[in-house]
Amino acid sequence: MLSSYNWRDADLEQLLRAVLTPYSSKLRQNIVIDGKSLQLGASMAATLGMVFFELASNAAKYGALSTEDGRVELSWSTDKSGVLSIRWKEIGGPAVDQPSRLNFGTSFIKQSLEYELGGKVDLRFEPSGLECDIQIPLVPATE
Repeated sequence: MLSSYNWRDADLEQLLRAVLTPYSSKLRQNIVIDGKSLQLGASMAATLGMVFFELASNAAKYGALSTEDGRVELSWSTDKSGVLSIRWKEIGGPAVDQPSRLNFGTSFIKQSLEYELGGKVDLRFEPSGLECDIQIPLVPATE
């Protein structure tokens, strides 16, 4: 995705659609994306792309995207203080249990968002499906 823009800014929705297209179904709306247009710098876009690839691949293997009726709802907004809030919510998948320890994927998500982007992440393994809330301070898209 970023290489098609010569490693410049990327629109968040376009980035998410590019990452999630392999997991989407045209017959049913199993991935719902909702948010206003937002330009991200290349570094933030690359990190978020990897994080959402990890979330999507886990959803396809173990979560909502592994079932016929499952879906992922993905939304974002920004506030006046310049914080980007993103919500990933899985619905209709198999029951989810809290893992006994952090696995590689969970560690990768947390470390990427916290250390690379200065963000906060709240991963909740709810019985109805994984929920992930992310808050990232926005920096100028000219990084």
